[in-house]
Amino acid sequence: MKKSINRTVTFFIIILCFALLMTVNGWSFDKKLLEDSDPYQDPSYTGPVTDDVRIVYSGAYMPRGRFLLIRKKDEACAITFTRFWNEKQGSKKEKHAAYISYYQNDGSGNFLSQNVKITEGQSSHLPNRGWCRLFTWQSGITCVKCGPLKFGWGDYSFVGAFEEGDYSGNYRFEFAPTPLENITDVNVSDKPIKWYRYEKGRRGIDIPIDKLWEEPEKEGN
Repeated sequence: MKKSINRTVTFFIIILCFALLMTVNGWSFDKKLLEDSDPYQDPSYTGPVTDDVRIVYSGAYMPRGRFLLIRKKDEACAITFTRFWNEKQGSKKEKHAAYISYYQNDGSGNFLSQNVKITEGQSSHLPNRGWCRLFTWQSGITCVKCGPLKFGWGDYSFVGAFEEGDYSGNYRFEFAPTPLENITDVNVSDKPIKWYRYEKGRRGIDIPIDKLWEEPEKEGN
Protein backbone atom coordinates (compact mmCIF):
# COMPACT_ATOMS: atom_id res chain seq x y z
CA MET A 1 0.00 0.00 0.00
CA LYS A 2 2.80 2.40 0.95
CA LYS A 3 4.68 1.62 -2.26
CA SER A 4 1.57 2.44 -4.30
CA ILE A 5 1.13 5.78 -2.49
CA ASN A 6 4.81 6.61 -2.90
CA ARG A 7 4.64 5.90 -6.63
CA THR A 8 1.57 8.13 -6.99
CA VAL A 9 3.23 10.97 -5.06
CA THR A 10 6.41 10.58 -7.12
CA PHE A 11 4.41 10.68 -10.36
CA PHE A 12 2.66 13.92 -9.38
CA ILE A 13 5.95 15.48 -8.29
CA ILE A 14 7.45 14.66 -11.71
CA ILE A 15 4.43 16.19 -13.50
CA LEU A 16 4.62 19.27 -11.29
CA CYS A 17 8.34 19.74 -11.96
CA PHE A 18 7.80 19.31 -15.70
CA ALA A 19 5.00 21.88 -15.69
CA LEU A 20 7.12 24.30 -13.67
CA LEU A 21 10.01 23.86 -16.10
CA MET A 22 7.74 24.76 -19.01
CA THR A 23 6.57 27.86 -17.17
CA VAL A 24 10.07 29.03 -16.27
CA ASN A 25 11.32 28.61 -19.82
CA GLY A 26 8.20 30.23 -21.27
CA TRP A 27 7.69 27.19 -23.48
CA SER A 28 4.31 26.10 -24.79
CA PHE A 29 3.12 23.44 -27.20
CA ASP A 30 1.89 25.87 -29.83
CA LYS A 31 3.59 29.16 -29.04
CA LYS A 32 5.86 29.09 -32.08
CA LEU A 33 3.00 28.08 -34.34
CA LEU A 34 0.79 30.87 -33.06
CA GLU A 35 3.49 33.51 -33.49
CA ASP A 36 4.39 32.36 -37.00
CA SER A 37 0.76 32.33 -38.13
CA ASP A 38 -0.20 35.66 -36.57
CA PRO A 39 -0.50 38.37 -39.26
CA TYR A 40 -1.92 40.95 -36.84
CA GLN A 41 0.95 41.66 -34.44
CA ASP A 42 0.65 45.41 -35.04
CA PRO A 43 -1.33 46.80 -32.06
CA SER A 44 -2.80 49.50 -34.32
CA TYR A 45 -4.61 46.80 -36.33
CA THR A 46 -8.32 47.59 -36.44
CA GLY A 47 -9.71 44.21 -37.38
CA PRO A 48 -10.77 42.66 -40.67
CA VAL A 49 -11.57 45.21 -43.37
CA THR A 50 -13.88 43.42 -45.77
CA ASP A 51 -17.32 43.79 -47.27
CA ASP A 52 -17.71 40.04 -47.66
CA VAL A 53 -19.94 37.85 -45.56
CA ARG A 54 -18.55 34.40 -44.83
CA ILE A 55 -21.13 31.78 -43.98
CA VAL A 56 -19.84 28.61 -42.33
CA TYR A 57 -21.61 25.57 -40.94
CA SER A 58 -22.20 27.07 -37.49
CA GLY A 59 -22.57 30.81 -38.04
CA ALA A 60 -21.26 33.77 -40.00
CA TYR A 61 -18.42 36.28 -40.19
CA MET A 62 -19.95 39.73 -40.63
CA PRO A 63 -18.58 43.00 -42.01
CA ARG A 64 -18.56 45.85 -39.55
CA GLY A 65 -21.81 47.79 -39.42
CA ARG A 66 -24.06 45.13 -41.01
CA PHE A 67 -26.76 43.22 -39.17
CA LEU A 68 -26.78 39.49 -38.51
CA LEU A 69 -30.16 38.04 -37.53
CA ILE A 70 -30.60 35.00 -35.29
CA ARG A 71 -33.93 33.50 -34.31
CA LYS A 72 -35.54 30.56 -32.54
CA LYS A 73 -39.30 30.29 -32.09
CA ASP A 74 -40.47 33.65 -30.68
CA GLU A 75 -36.97 34.91 -29.90
CA ALA A 76 -35.10 37.06 -32.39
CA CYS A 77 -31.79 38.91 -32.26
CA ALA A 78 -30.23 41.56 -34.50
CA ILE A 79 -26.48 41.98 -33.97
CA THR A 80 -24.05 44.44 -35.53
CA PHE A 81 -20.36 45.04 -34.87
CA THR A 82 -19.30 48.66 -34.42
CA ARG A 83 -15.55 48.27 -33.95
CA PHE A 84 -12.70 45.75 -34.21
CA TRP A 85 -9.26 46.17 -32.68
CA ASN A 86 -6.40 44.36 -31.01
CA GLU A 87 -3.88 45.17 -28.34
CA LYS A 88 -0.50 43.55 -28.01
CA GLN A 89 0.47 42.13 -24.64
CA GLY A 90 3.94 40.68 -24.70
CA SER A 91 4.15 38.27 -27.62
CA LYS A 92 0.52 37.26 -27.45
CA LYS A 93 -2.26 38.72 -29.52
CA GLU A 94 -5.51 40.07 -28.17
CA LYS A 95 -8.70 40.37 -30.20
CA HIS A 96 -11.51 42.75 -29.38
CA ALA A 97 -14.88 43.59 -30.89
CA ALA A 98 -17.60 46.02 -29.86
CA TYR A 99 -21.20 45.35 -30.82
CA ILE A 100 -24.82 46.36 -30.38
CA SER A 101 -27.55 43.74 -30.11
CA TYR A 102 -31.33 43.96 -30.13
CA TYR A 103 -33.43 41.26 -28.49
CA GLN A 104 -37.12 40.62 -29.15
CA ASN A 105 -39.13 37.72 -27.70
CA ASP A 106 -42.78 38.40 -28.52
CA GLY A 107 -42.68 36.65 -31.88
CA SER A 108 -43.22 39.83 -33.87
CA GLY A 109 -39.62 40.30 -35.00
CA ASN A 110 -40.16 44.04 -34.56
CA PHE A 111 -36.97 45.58 -33.19
CA LEU A 112 -38.50 49.04 -32.77
CA SER A 113 -41.10 48.15 -30.13
CA GLN A 114 -40.72 49.20 -26.52
CA ASN A 115 -40.07 45.70 -25.20
CA VAL A 116 -36.85 45.31 -27.20
CA LYS A 117 -33.75 44.89 -25.05
CA ILE A 118 -30.71 46.70 -26.41
CA THR A 119 -27.22 45.66 -25.34
CA GLU A 120 -23.95 47.44 -26.07
CA GLY A 121 -21.11 45.11 -25.29
CA GLN A 122 -17.62 43.93 -26.06
CA SER A 123 -16.16 40.53 -26.86
CA SER A 124 -12.51 39.65 -26.42
CA HIS A 125 -9.91 36.95 -26.75
CA LEU A 126 -7.09 37.58 -24.28
CA PRO A 127 -3.88 35.79 -23.29
CA ASN A 128 -4.67 32.67 -21.30
CA ARG A 129 -4.37 32.87 -17.55
CA GLY A 130 -2.90 30.23 -15.31
CA TRP A 131 0.48 28.56 -15.32
CA CYS A 132 2.06 26.38 -18.00
CA ARG A 133 -0.12 24.90 -20.73
CA LEU A 134 -1.77 22.28 -18.57
CA PHE A 135 -3.61 24.63 -16.23
CA THR A 136 -4.76 27.64 -18.24
CA TRP A 137 -8.05 29.21 -19.17
CA GLN A 138 -9.25 31.90 -21.54
CA SER A 139 -9.72 35.18 -19.69
CA GLY A 140 -11.64 37.07 -22.36
CA ILE A 141 -15.36 37.39 -23.01
CA THR A 142 -15.85 34.92 -25.84
CA CYS A 143 -19.52 35.53 -26.48
CA VAL A 144 -21.96 38.08 -27.89
CA LYS A 145 -24.82 38.88 -25.55
CA CYS A 146 -28.32 39.42 -26.87
CA GLY A 147 -30.91 39.75 -24.13
CA PRO A 148 -30.61 36.57 -22.02
CA LEU A 149 -28.80 34.74 -24.84
CA LYS A 150 -25.04 34.40 -25.21
CA PHE A 151 -23.84 33.36 -28.65
CA GLY A 152 -20.39 31.97 -29.40
CA TRP A 153 -17.92 34.55 -30.75
CA GLY A 154 -14.42 34.46 -32.23
CA ASP A 155 -11.87 35.93 -34.63
CA TYR A 156 -13.24 39.49 -34.41
CA SER A 157 -16.35 39.12 -36.56
CA PHE A 158 -17.68 35.58 -36.12
CA VAL A 159 -20.99 34.93 -34.38
CA GLY A 160 -22.15 31.37 -33.92
CA ALA A 161 -25.80 30.34 -34.05
CA PHE A 162 -25.35 28.44 -30.80
CA GLU A 163 -25.16 29.48 -27.20
CA GLU A 164 -21.74 29.85 -25.62
CA GLY A 165 -20.44 26.59 -24.21
CA ASP A 166 -23.00 24.42 -26.00
CA TYR A 167 -21.18 22.08 -28.36
CA SER A 168 -23.85 19.39 -28.56
CA GLY A 169 -24.66 20.05 -32.22
CA ASN A 170 -28.36 20.02 -31.37
CA TYR A 171 -29.02 23.66 -32.14
CA ARG A 172 -32.39 25.11 -33.12
CA PHE A 173 -31.28 28.61 -33.98
CA GLU A 174 -31.45 29.99 -37.50
CA PHE A 175 -29.14 32.77 -38.67
CA ALA A 176 -29.31 35.20 -41.57
CA PRO A 177 -26.64 37.70 -42.67
CA THR A 178 -28.05 40.93 -44.09
CA PRO A 179 -26.60 44.01 -45.82
CA LEU A 180 -28.71 46.26 -43.58
CA GLU A 181 -27.01 49.00 -41.59
CA ASN A 182 -29.94 50.61 -39.76
CA ILE A 183 -32.12 48.83 -37.22
CA THR A 184 -35.16 50.66 -38.57
CA ASP A 185 -34.80 48.66 -41.80
CA VAL A 186 -34.56 45.27 -40.11
CA ASN A 187 -37.55 42.96 -40.35
CA VAL A 188 -37.12 39.22 -39.85
CA SER A 189 -40.02 38.59 -42.24
CA ASP A 190 -38.41 40.32 -45.23
CA LYS A 191 -38.53 38.03 -48.26
CA PRO A 192 -34.91 38.60 -49.41
CA ILE A 193 -33.59 37.26 -46.12
CA LYS A 194 -32.17 33.75 -46.41
CA TRP A 195 -32.05 31.73 -43.23
CA TYR A 196 -29.44 29.09 -42.45
CA ARG A 197 -29.23 26.41 -39.80
CA TYR A 198 -26.31 24.63 -38.21
CA GLU A 199 -25.10 22.18 -40.84
CA LYS A 200 -22.04 20.15 -40.02
CA GLY A 201 -19.73 19.81 -43.00
CA ARG A 202 -21.04 22.78 -44.96
CA ARG A 203 -18.19 24.45 -46.81
CA GLY A 204 -17.52 28.14 -46.32
CA ILE A 205 -19.46 30.50 -48.57
CA ASP A 206 -18.07 33.99 -49.31
CA ILE A 207 -20.57 36.57 -50.55
CA PRO A 208 -19.87 40.28 -51.26
CA ILE A 209 -22.21 42.30 -49.11
CA ASP A 210 -23.78 44.09 -52.09
CA LYS A 211 -24.54 40.73 -53.72
CA LEU A 212 -25.96 39.08 -50.62
CA TRP A 213 -29.54 39.33 -51.78
CA GLU A 214 -28.84 39.34 -55.52
CA GLU A 215 -26.76 36.35 -56.57
CA PRO A 216 -26.66 32.69 -55.57
CA GLU A 217 -23.82 31.80 -53.21
CA LYS A 218 -20.52 30.47 -54.49
CA GLU A 219 -18.72 27.92 -52.43
CA GLY A 220 -15.24 28.82 -51.20
CA ASN A 221 -12.40 26.76 -49.87
